[in-house]
Amino acid sequence: MSMHSETVPLEKMLAVIEEYGFKRDMLKKSHLINREISQLYQMIKQNNRLKKDIRMIRYLRDYVEIKEL
Repeated sequence: MSMHSETVPLEKMLAVIEEYGFKRDMLKKSHLINREISQLYQMIKQNNRLKKDIRMIRYLRDYVEIKEL
């Protein structure tokens, strides 16, 4: 988790988790506690951030290659 701990409502965390492909009823059947849901939310958020960083690096690399031509 990051140093800047933010308080995210449970419903928002569940919505983000659902967008990632987890079904809410599956989460309920797993009997996850709020802390576990929060950890899953943070992992998804970090994964999305890494994907954005990788995409930005590709864009920058392409830009530099174009400038070299």
